[in-house]
Amino acid sequence: MRRRWCQDPGRTIYLNMLHFSLWLLAAAALAGLVLIGLAQWRPAGGGWLPAAAHGLLGAAGFSGLLLSLGGPPRGVATGAQNFGAIAAGLVGFALALGLLIYAIRRRRGNLSPLLLGLHATAAVAGVVMLAAYLSLG
Repeated sequence: MRRRWCQDPGRTIYLNMLHFSLWLLAAAALAGLVLIGLAQWRPAGGGWLPAAAHGLLGAAGFSGLLLSLGGPPRGVATGAQNFGAIAAGLVGFALALGLLIYAIRRRRGNLSPLLLGLHATAAVAGVVMLAAYLSLG
């Protein structure tokens, strides 16, 4: 008889949602890398389509992360039980900075490199915390 990795079906749903949100956030990070590359090649940037894909992937990953944190507790044995909440806070901060970047870009056109750096740092730190939460939990 084959043994299943997770016996509780409810826990499996939350675990799959956590993995899916990690993949969405990693795809958003790669889309951000593409945006940086396009901005280096073209002075006008990459246009609205890569930026919209980047924002939608990040927002979808963030919402999936928030929904999956309501599941059963994870990482208590390894001391990583708060990593999911920390990841959600960092990704939420990056999402808020991304909306601020969008508003400034629409109004003035030029952006502060500090704002872009904070956005990227918070987002990558959130993805790393989520990966640690999944691996240690």
